[in-house]
Formats: sequence, structure tokens, C-alpha cells
Amino acid sequence: MPNCSGPTPCGAELRHVPVRTGVGAAGEGYPAVMNIDKNQVLELLRSQGDHDKAQQADQELPGQVDTDKDAGLLSKFGLDPMELMKKFGGGGGLGGLLGG
Repeated sequence: MPNCSGPTPCGAELRHVPVRTGVGAAGEGYPAVMNIDKNQVLELLRSQGDHDKAQQADQELPGQVDTDKDAGLLSKFGLDPMELMKKFGGGGGLGGLLGG
């Protein structure tokens, strides 16, 4: 007979889902996985003067870039997934990368 006292409905199982986080340079927690719009990645490459890499990335990256799943592709274009999470994690855009 199930124990029907407690915070969950009778017979329900309470499970904990782990959330991975990384630690940024200033000690803030960043999600370990993040989706970034491909256009943001392309704009970043162009802002760094890497127009050839941007053109190649446009052909190879999916519309939404998963920093974990697509880490190999990002590395191919000289991008560090953890750095991208820091730059784009604060509300989208280029996060002040263009010196504005």
C-alpha cells in the first residue's frame, strides 16, 4: 500500500533533474548548454573580420546552435562555446562586443 502522506500525490514519484552549470571568470554560474541563433554567431565572426569563416559557418551551422552538441563545429571556426555562453547569455545580441 503506497504512503499517501507528503508533498506528492498518492503514488507519484518525486524525481530530481540535475542542471549542469559552468563557472564564469567572475564566478557566476552559466548554463552548461545554450542555444544561440546562428545569425548571432555569424555576426560575431564578421565583427572579428572573419568573413570567410562566417560564410563557411553559414553553410554548416544549424539555425539554432547548441553549444554542447555543436561544440566541434564552433571550435572549427575558432569559437569557444563557454565564451559564447558568457557573451550571449545575458539577453541576446552581441553583448557589447562591437564596442558600443
